[in-house]
Amino acid sequence: NSCAPLYCASQGVVTEADLQQLKQNILAFYNAEYEKCRDFLPSQQYEYSPQWKHLVRPDVPAAPQLTGVPLDRLRELGTKIFTLPPDFNVHPTVGKIYKERLNAIQAAPDENLIDFGTAENLCYATLLSDGFHVRIAGQDVQRGTFSHRHAVLHDQTTFEPYSIFDSLKCYGFPHKIQTVNSPLSEYAAMGYELGYSLEHPDSLCIWEAQFGDFANGAQIIIDQFIASGEVKWNKQTGIVVMLPHGYDGQGPEHSSGRIERILQLCDDREDVIHHENWELEKSSIIQQHNLQVIMPSTPANTFHALRRQVHREFRKPLIIFSPKRMLKMRAAMCTLNQLNEGTRFRRYIPDKTAEPEKVTRLIACSGQVYYDLIAGKDKMKNGDENGDGDKIAIARMEQLSPFPFDLFIEDLKRFPNLKSVVWAQEEPMNQGAWFYTSKRIESSLRHLNFPNGIRSPIYAGRDVCAATAVGDKKLHDQELAQLLQDALDINRTTHSYLEKYLHKQENK
Repeated sequence: NSCAPLYCASQGVVTEADLQQLKQNILAFYNAEYEKCRDFLPSQQYEYSPQWKHLVRPDVPAAPQLTGVPLDRLRELGTKIFTLPPDFNVHPTVGKIYKERLNAIQAAPDENLIDFGTAENLCYATLLSDGFHVRIAGQDVQRGTFSHRHAVLHDQTTFEPYSIFDSLKCYGFPHKIQTVNSPLSEYAAMGYELGYSLEHPDSLCIWEAQFGDFANGAQIIIDQFIASGEVKWNKQTGIVVMLPHGYDGQGPEHSSGRIERILQLCDDREDVIHHENWELEKSSIIQQHNLQVIMPSTPANTFHALRRQVHREFRKPLIIFSPKRMLKMRAAMCTLNQLNEGTRFRRYIPDKTAEPEKVTRLIACSGQVYYDLIAGKDKMKNGDENGDGDKIAIARMEQLSPFPFDLFIEDLKRFPNLKSVVWAQEEPMNQGAWFYTSKRIESSLRHLNFPNGIRSPIYAGRDVCAATAVGDKKLHDQELAQLLQDALDINRTTHSYLEKYLHKQENK
């Protein structure tokens, strides 16, 4: 019905007979393709994309990989990337950071000196040495929004850029790293990285939001392609989406990466525990689901999560709710040994400091609130509060989805005198992971026939709210103090906000 063919015929470019033949050819093509649809069976992506042939189908189990790197290699590569050229005029603050990084990798391997920026840059260097290509795109990725990465530096005299990974050129690695500060468009930048990851499965493709909140500008890419592309079109992707997340009193536009939105897209069941999948060497639970969602509380877990993305035999999107306050937190630092060979990503980190027979309350949490809880528990143990600190164990859900049923259930079994299980979070009750984890904790308790009569978890977090966070620092601190009190009070059976509502109803 287009006017273009008619115009061409009127101008003598084609004859009327040519025009009719063109129409017949098009109709014949459409009819032939329509007939093919009757017997069409979708083919796996690897069958028609040569670059995917070395990866396995979702129905072929792929055993988890160890992702640690030998100590001498970590130190060699770290020394290269953290040693700046002698003629480079570095900013004094950045120069101090690089001296600390150099000291960290040269110190004893069991010292807690590795921060998130050090571990992340070491990860990229090791991947380059393994023969992989790395891409990082986002609005401030060269420096990192919170000044933790510093992958590209600028000479303070000449203003010339310097990539710390240029120091690895002497090794002749087959690929390089690209760190690109993208335009102020989440939608376009994330879409490009997704497309790149589809065509280059052996590239670690990362899109990082400036703040996790800003990912809503690319929600279409997440919903239509990242979360559902594999089930709709057999299109695997190993794209990594980093969403800086953490409640630090910075207000509703700079606090939340919207954990609840991502978890709502996850297709792992809340009410069915596949016990046969717990033998991880024979079956990979992640392969069976559409997304992996993590909130690492240690630099080592970030290191391993990124490395396993390309070292495993399949590809799956990875959503990281990455740290802000934890980036340079002393308590969150890890050792070089935790990156050493023989190590891997830890989906769940139990509290090994607690004495199981004494514990009556298990608190599960994710992210930086763990360190607030630990500080509160330590105060109780030191006598500043009541003496119930020894009765509390605090565990970390490093991987939220697929939910680590196997590790959580095994942890529950360790506490014979357990009386309550708490889910603690920074986010409001109608946000964060509560809606997702609460049902899975209930399923875990049911699997154990409700140990000691515990049927459901207790919520400890902020009250429901239309906004993600308050804009007043004082109010923020009050809310944090309240959620810590709710979590650490072993006699509390519900959260304080519910008690306030009930009290109001009684007084009406």
